[in-house]
Amino acid sequence: MIRYGFKVAVAAWLAAMSLLSLPAHAVTYDLGVLQETTPIGLGGTLNSVNTSDTLIFALADTDNLGGGLSMVPPIVFAPGLVFGLSSVQASFYSGAVGSGTLLGSITADQTTTFTDLVAGDYYVVVTGTAFNPTLGGTYAIGLMATNAAAAPGPAGLVVALAGGACLLWRRRRSQGERMVPA
Repeated sequence: MIRYGFKVAVAAWLAAMSLLSLPAHAVTYDLGVLQETTPIGLGGTLNSVNTSDTLIFALADTDNLGGGLSMVPPIVFAPGLVFGLSSVQASFYSGAVGSGTLLGSITADQTTTFTDLVAGDYYVVVTGTAFNPTLGGTYAIGLMATNAAAAPGPAGLVVALAGGACLLWRRRRSQGERMVPA
């Protein structure tokens, strides 16, 4: 009986803290310009007060962008008192917030990579559904930009072909040396 009372007290405390600490609207995080190969990790809470989070960032040059999304496992205090999300989704956009172009979406425990994104403004909108909307639930998202490999131009192609020709010439020469009778 004590354990049940403790669980109810913790659930009430979590509900009060989530309602007191969150604004009555969506939260926006400005991540600035993402630095290549520097991962960004962020966690958030979604509930009936805060139904979505927006992550705003920019890319300085042509980059690939990788992202992953997960839900924190639910905590069950009692029947109907569950702190956790039943679903979560992250939608990736290019352009200004609210008028951008959808690049794609992922759900919990998925990752994705968007390739050859040009320099500019981007944002991610995270939404979810909680088992108990008053208590809510938490998620974690990770982002990382990497330099998009440039395709070789005509000069690079000439160098690659010349290198390949040198390797073939060297291979034939070494095979010819082995065939010479002693």
